[in-house]
Amino acid sequence: MVFLLERYGGPHIADMFEDLQVWQQRDPIENFDEIGAGMKAAHSYRGKMIGIPYRHATHGFFYNQVYLREQGLTKPPATLEEIIAYADKLTYTRGDGGRVNGYALSMDDPSAMVDLIRAYGGEFITPDYRVVCDQEGSVKAAALAREWYRKGVLARNTMSFKTEEVITAMQQGRAAMTNQPYGRFVNYNDPKQSKFPGEIAVGIWPMSGSTKPAPAKTSVWAMAIPRNAKNKELAWSLIKELSSRQSTIRAAANGNGPVRPSAYDDPEVRKLAPYADFEKAVLGDARLVLPGFENAAKAMDVYMEELQKAMLGQSEPLQAMQTAKSRIEPLLPKT
Repeated sequence: MVFLLERYGGPHIADMFEDLQVWQQRDPIENFDEIGAGMKAAHSYRGKMIGIPYRHATHGFFYNQVYLREQGLTKPPATLEEIIAYADKLTYTRGDGGRVNGYALSMDDPSAMVDLIRAYGGEFITPDYRVVCDQEGSVKAAALAREWYRKGVLARNTMSFKTEEVITAMQQGRAAMTNQPYGRFVNYNDPKQSKFPGEIAVGIWPMSGSTKPAPAKTSVWAMAIPRNAKNKELAWSLIKELSSRQSTIRAAANGNGPVRPSAYDDPEVRKLAPYADFEKAVLGDARLVLPGFENAAKAMDVYMEELQKAMLGQSEPLQAMQTAKSRIEPLLPKT
């Protein structure tokens, strides 16, 4: 049995794995319908399901409550426009001389940017493999990232920011807000690592012009059985056990996003994950960064290259997104 992350899957590898719908019909997982259709679709290609979802990492919106109070902000931002206004206000120098950036944006791949794109009603690559990053929502998101970088809302070394740098910036108080997986709540509030334990709150990432949740970015890890596995029956038995409700609850208590919504109602999970209601609320409309295909990693790299050119002023946002589209389209699977 192996684990797969959706972005590295795709039609090009589907034939390497068992169709688990056949195994499910033969020896079913308990209450399999509880696992959402979107989760299952993340590892389904041309009618074949090669993975059973095990865990997810879905984005929420984090903010430092100490900094909101220092800047006279009495409530968390509820719309994208309020986040933008707060990012300006929270870019400041504290009384002790410490410099705060209003926002921290991960740049290892488009995951963080996709939240901005979808808040503007846009998309990066559709599930049917159409590149739409040149449309209005994506261009607005690129323009916002460019403006934030020019104004100092983003740190000067943002171009090299990976997930680890975002975590550290929030823990050390160098950044006031970010969008990251809900599970980062533990990292941000760990008294052994963070200067602000108990003060980094999380909520829902909102749409532009509305308090309605934007489609949250999610990633889905799934369990699969290679076609050349020597003991497929034992592999399926393990998948069944790890997919049970009790196993899902245990995994959630250890920080894994549960693929069964009922796990969010378990008292132990709710105690260890105070954000459970927020994550559960956005899970129904959560979406992958992009559908899986052979050149997905390359496509993400191309997008980030063109985005950074726009942020650095080497090209205009629309031009950058048009160039990204022209470079990514040849990388898509042939349908």
